[in-house]
Amino acid sequence: MIKKRSLLEDKKEWTKKAILTAAEKVFLEMGYVNTTIEKIAAEARVSKGAIYLYFASKDDLYLSLLMPVLEGVGRSLMELEEKVTNDRSISGKDVVMGFYQGFKTVYEADPDIFSIMRAFQIGVLTSKMTEQSASAINRYAKRNSEVGRNILAKAMALNYIREGNPAQLYNMFWGTFIGIVQLEESKFRATQKNYIFSTLEYAFLSMVDHLTNGRKG
Repeated sequence: MIKKRSLLEDKKEWTKKAILTAAEKVFLEMGYVNTTIEKIAAEARVSKGAIYLYFASKDDLYLSLLMPVLEGVGRSLMELEEKVTNDRSISGKDVVMGFYQGFKTVYEADPDIFSIMRAFQIGVLTSKMTEQSASAINRYAKRNSEVGRNILAKAMALNYIREGNPAQLYNMFWGTFIGIVQLEESKFRATQKNYIFSTLEYAFLSMVDHLTNGRKG
């Protein structure tokens, strides 16, 4: 028997979503430092106390926004790792473009949240957050990086891509993706011409040419 949701449960879920939506908007518009619980409450049209029913602090709210991005990247990387480990029909191109497609899927799910996460990774927020919150984010990011390095190490061992430093290569993939997104988003605001994915695809295909020359596929 399926238990029906109560009106109270529906209201709680709606309120939490409204707070997260408001927090995302305020963080993007005002930055982490200038964002306050009061401003988020005003945007969400709820009381400050209502926010504290769901989130312990501004850091907790930020983490709640950021974790889905980190978890999404992690899922895409683990799927790619399984493919590289078990599917002998793949090529070096499949490996490299697998990183691109995984990052792209997460970005498309919520470009604004991706922007918030990027701000953290370039160091804008690290010194302003509590050590516990920054450590939680870094822990997830480190796990994703480890999975990415493992994928590339396996791909090199299987001769899908050229030998090299897996850590540096993963950083190049991730840095290329977030850097191009930042550049093209900035240009889009000025020109209203969107070249994000065409530029990203060109960049990753260029890396395919270099990394797979003389290899399988």
